[in-house]
Amino acid sequence: MSSLTAFHGSPFIATYGATKAFNLVLGEGLWFELRARGVDVLACAAGATRTPGFLRASPHGEPGMIEPAQVVEEALGQLGRRGVMIPGRFNRFASFLMRRVLPRGTAAGILGNRTRNLTLPSGQGRGDAR
Repeated sequence: MSSLTAFHGSPFIATYGATKAFNLVLGEGLWFELRARGVDVLACAAGATRTPGFLRASPHGEPGMIEPAQVVEEALGQLGRRGVMIPGRFNRFASFLMRRVLPRGTAAGILGNRTRNLTLPSGQGRGDAR
């Protein structure tokens, strides 16, 4: 599993975004390496997904939030077709805008404004330290 945060800077969740970027690049590389051997690899870059953990961090949800079953259904539908996929029409559109239309700094700023006040477990910060 990757995340939409894999595609650009992720203020206040930078370590999370970096691990998801690693997952994305690893999955895409393995997809290419292994497809000739009949092994399917897919990096699923999901956006906001209605899971208990996500709802603890963002109790009111996020735009484009999708259900886990939709993530699974769309990912399984793309398995064997490509190395990377983004589930959810809204998330694909938002990703296109963030990666292809907006400058990288603007995209990172938008994400930072969304993640600045996440409710995180004690000791992990909330983005309010200055």
